[in-house]
Amino acid sequence: MNQATARVLHDQVQPGNTKKPGQLYVIRRRRVSRRRHRQLAFGALLLLCCGVLIAVQYSSLAHAGKNVQELRKSLEKEQKAIDYLHVEINQLQSLERIEQVATTRLGMHHVQQARSVPMQPRVTIPTLAGTTVTAPVMEESQPPVVGAHPMVASVTRFFSQVGAWFQQDPS
Repeated sequence: MNQATARVLHDQVQPGNTKKPGQLYVIRRRRVSRRRHRQLAFGALLLLCCGVLIAVQYSSLAHAGKNVQELRKSLEKEQKAIDYLHVEINQLQSLERIEQVATTRLGMHHVQQARSVPMQPRVTIPTLAGTTVTAPVMEESQPPVVGAHPMVASVTRFFSQVGAWFQQDPS
């Protein structure tokens, strides 16, 4: 017997033991190899790392939740400010408010009877006899489009504008 043995002074029955309770027996210690020690140390280290990783993840999750709550409060505050400004804009745009500001601040007053005079542009033309004639101004019309092809029409418009430039009096 090369293995170390120790006497047990209690009467505990272990599985696979055929001894009777109350009888003293010897428990043999099993030898644990270095490889098994390394495996157990690696397993314990792995469990420790997983625990730290889980704690870090929960911490970052709690921090993100706090930031979300702060952003929600800020968003709610800004939304209330926007709603208040919308109400104020609607009050300032009301016709009664505009009329009140126009009469009190700008000194305007209500018109009793509106008068409108239709205006038509007129031009006076001198004649050879020495008298002047007034006539309504004719509106300028667009130069007619020549040809069905857009290129021909644009070239025609270009040359008509060039001709108008040369006909203008430089003085």
